[in-house]
Amino acid sequence: MRRIAQVFIADTNENIALDKGLLYQGEPTFTDLTDEEMFFELDMKSMLEVHNAVRVATLDKRASKTSGRDVYLEPARIRDLNMVVLDIAVF
Repeated sequence: MRRIAQVFIADTNENIALDKGLLYQGEPTFTDLTDEEMFFELDMKSMLEVHNAVRVATLDKRASKTSGRDVYLEPARIRDLNMVVLDIAVF
C-alpha cells in the first residue's frame, strides 16, 4: 500500500505543559512503509533524552498534593508516549 502519511509523537501526561507535549511532528511523506517501520526510522533515543530533561523538572501535581512535598515526574519510556500515524491519502 502506498500512502501519504504523517507521524506524531506526544506525551499526554496532564502535568506536561501543552507546548512541551508534542515531541515530534513529521512532514507528510509519500511511503510504502508500515506504521511500525516509520517509527523505527526515528531517533527515539535522542527525542526521549531531550523530552525527559523537561519531564524530570516537572512537578506531578497530584502526587505533590497528596504527599505534601514536591514530587517530580519520572522519565518517560517509549511505551508512555502516544505515537500516531495519520494517513492523509492512501493509493
